[in-house]
Amino acid sequence: MLNKSRLIPEFPKEILEGLLPSENYLITHANLSVEQLNGLSSKLPERYGWRFRTSEAFNAEVESLLQNAADMFPVNLLYWKDTLGNCEAYSLMNAWRMTDIAQSGILALARNDTICASLLARSGLETAAQFVDFARTVSATLDLFTTEKIQPGSPLDPAIDLHTTVLASEVLEKYLLKTIFVSRLSDADELYKPTNIVTIISRIAKSPGQEAVRPAYDLLCEVAHPNFLGRSLYLLDAKPGPREGDEVRTIGPGHGPIEQRVVEAAVTAISWACWTQVTAFGLMSETIKAMVARLTAVNK
Repeated sequence: MLNKSRLIPEFPKEILEGLLPSENYLITHANLSVEQLNGLSSKLPERYGWRFRTSEAFNAEVESLLQNAADMFPVNLLYWKDTLGNCEAYSLMNAWRMTDIAQSGILALARNDTICASLLARSGLETAAQFVDFARTVSATLDLFTTEKIQPGSPLDPAIDLHTTVLASEVLEKYLLKTIFVSRLSDADELYKPTNIVTIISRIAKSPGQEAVRPAYDLLCEVAHPNFLGRSLYLLDAKPGPREGDEVRTIGPGHGPIEQRVVEAAVTAISWACWTQVTAFGLMSETIKAMVARLTAVNK
């Protein structure tokens, strides 16, 4: 049952009405996006046992298996249970994070806290973008392990006997390190440096139906950074002076005409992030199931 404290509220009616009519489906279907993520959240466990191993612990366990196992299948099973467990843990943590961000972002909109809402919306868009990129990449890689889409004899050939050969991917390992355990801290190892999020968002924005993503993100970044657009929320009014280019601007606490653009970008970003989190989570879940099915079939 969905924990009520984690329930994402609907977007305030007056805010959505202020943005309509709109050709942006992320605006017109904003509350449906929220409903979808609440539906996913209701199915997530309250606790999950993540079996985490350092590389040293993993290698020690492999050595132990090699000394006692009759063939290579136990090593394959350990390798993929560890890999899939990391993927599943990341999927859950990202879903919980996205739920918290969406909840706080919409509540900020409801209390007319546009700055807070825009910062959370930007974070939500980045959170969902990284996860959908992850889900697509891992799915495409594991699909090669479970189907006949590659040439026989390839190291990833699904016909490989897992009792005699270790099926592993160094490329996938490095990708998981820089995605699941990503860090921008100055003392972080180069292995954990992430792909630039702007690169990921730019790639996503080129897909059909995703055209609204990049403009919304760019505007939210302007608000997040100490740029003029973010400060212009406090530009309340302007009266023309005696000549062109001369005006008296009234500034102060409050929200000026630019607020509508910022709110629209925030709603777009949160709506997209909620929807995308759900579809990417589904893709990742099906990918994990397919790999588990292969391992199970071999183990029979």
